[in-house]
Amino acid sequence: MRDTLDHELLLLFNTANQFRLLQNVENFHFEEDPLQANLIKTALATFTITNRLLSDIAYVPFNQDYVLTGSTTSTSKLFTEDVYVSTSFTPDQFLNRLRNLQSFKTFPIRFYKNEEGLAIAIPQISDYGKTSGICLFYIRNSTLEAMILNQLSKYNAQLEIRDNEDTLLFTSKPTSFMASKDDITLTIRSNIAPWTFIVRVAREQALLDSLNRLSKMQQMSTLVAICFVSILIFFFATINYKPIKRLQKLAGDLTFGPSDGSKSKGEFEEIENTLALLKYQNTDLASKLERSKSSEANIALQDLLSGRYKHLEDFNTVAAELSLEFFHSQFFVACILIQETNRDIDELAQLFHEELPDDLNCFYVLTPIPDQIYFINSIPDSYQSKIPEVYETMRDSVEANTGLNITVGLGSVVEGTALISQSFLEARTALDYRFVRGKNTTIVFSEVAKSISFSTTFPNLLLDQLKIALQASDIESIEELTKQLTDFLSQESIPLFLAKTLSFSAINLFFEHLPASSTIIDSQNELFVLSDFETVDEVIEALQSVKNRFIHLDRPAYRQNAELLLHEAIAYIKKHGFECGFTMQHVADHVSLQLPNLSLMFKEHTHITPLDYVTSLRMDAAKRLLEETDLPLKDISLQVGYYNISSFIRRFKQLNGITPGDYRKIRTHTPQSLYHSEQEIG
Repeated sequence: MRDTLDHELLLLFNTANQFRLLQNVENFHFEEDPLQANLIKTALATFTITNRLLSDIAYVPFNQDYVLTGSTTSTSKLFTEDVYVSTSFTPDQFLNRLRNLQSFKTFPIRFYKNEEGLAIAIPQISDYGKTSGICLFYIRNSTLEAMILNQLSKYNAQLEIRDNEDTLLFTSKPTSFMASKDDITLTIRSNIAPWTFIVRVAREQALLDSLNRLSKMQQMSTLVAICFVSILIFFFATINYKPIKRLQKLAGDLTFGPSDGSKSKGEFEEIENTLALLKYQNTDLASKLERSKSSEANIALQDLLSGRYKHLEDFNTVAAELSLEFFHSQFFVACILIQETNRDIDELAQLFHEELPDDLNCFYVLTPIPDQIYFINSIPDSYQSKIPEVYETMRDSVEANTGLNITVGLGSVVEGTALISQSFLEARTALDYRFVRGKNTTIVFSEVAKSISFSTTFPNLLLDQLKIALQASDIESIEELTKQLTDFLSQESIPLFLAKTLSFSAINLFFEHLPASSTIIDSQNELFVLSDFETVDEVIEALQSVKNRFIHLDRPAYRQNAELLLHEAIAYIKKHGFECGFTMQHVADHVSLQLPNLSLMFKEHTHITPLDYVTSLRMDAAKRLLEETDLPLKDISLQVGYYNISSFIRRFKQLNGITPGDYRKIRTHTPQSLYHSEQEIG
């Protein structure tokens, strides 16, 4: 239980650090740059979605009278009086404690005066030791209860969590536990935070009483049976004792127990305990890998949704290790709005996916936008006419089974991955028309567009000229062309959805011409922020803000930073690239870059993708092992990062033209080695 909770706490520390690095919160002032507040709120919402334990994240900046969460901005007074309401302090005392906090602290609170939970406060401390604010991670008591219930219920136990001041933070409440003076109490301290875990286990007195009532005849029968079995075990162990001792030694090594054969415990007991430990570790590792893979897949799909990938092949190459692949070059986005629900959004997304036809190549995306799920769909030409019927059938089925109010918006079919963001904005626009077309239905953007009249045409020429100016770094032309675009957006007749599409196309152009190591402009955040705008003025302000940040960017500093990040990425790959659980997302997280940015930066400086670089390192290592050792292929496969020996052989042959066994035969001229290695495959 301690390891599980410590793992979750470590994730919170990592999240707080990522938030500080990505958002540059040390220099944030709400009144000077309210647009950055939207980016910070989007980041908070994204981090909340990717951690299933969290219900909300808030950022409390120092020396400012505002607090930001994933969904809103409020004054500090309103926040402590109505949103995060402390159960131990008055609102003023709670706010004062937060603003003077210099280390990890946990506060029991009521979320919106209703749900009970814990607010875990982690200070945002810069590299110079200055505290700029506090990250508050809110965890419902019910969520914490559900996480630990499976482990505690089978022991009929109760868990308390207390802080270093002995303040009670949380108490589990299994229905079958009755506190008594005969309870067994265990006290364990966290390795990550100043928490103490107190576990109380009830004594099973009833079982002891039942055993005492057994008759002497039953006791004697049991004793005779035990003696007989013991004699048999002793007999067989004496005959074949050496293998058992070898197994015991291996078990002791695995559990860091005595390796000298001392009988601190029975051989069979030690082997049984070791097998149980290995089973637990394997199950825990599989669960962690699955959660990590799911989170990385969602991030990759968010990047695709925001137009980060210009070619389908680029996405499929990066996403192959995440079991993501699109088969067709035509795409459309479906936006599903679920109204007034408290159900888990990830479970609902899986339910929607199960109701869609098996022949529809699609994946769902969870975004910072609340109560909305997006599906990216890849289809052949023949499928276009079926789209509205397919999603209406799915909507009807889920609505009938769950009683939820569901509205679906469908974007247009576009060619290529670069235009997926356009279909996304169209799907959001279709949803906005639910107040006209009616809720609980499927709304198609192409039908909505017919009812929108406007006389202007999309200024493709202006965008082409802006692209040329950006390529030439012609600041004067960039200023002039951006002004022409904002003048175009200021026309009274232009529809809001057209303004959003044009603004995002321009923002993407700015993004494409930044160094890959720059995070000053995040097209993914800009897309989600744009989709929530309700006026053209907000769209114009966003475009001008991005243009200003681009013009004032210190490019020499970013070129130097790119070289440092590249060396750091290569060092990380060389150290961890041979681990079976290694993914490129791990590298991107290590250097604090989005995965597409990492790929662009790596290819820009080395002329190969990071995935190709990892593969070349693995293949070179495999060749050395084939030439210099007699290790079987399955061991070599694991040493160079492949769980599955078939995947290793297939990849080796794809790159070298021959199988690993044939390569060993040619390079070593040792038929016996080949015989042994091929025997391992069989």
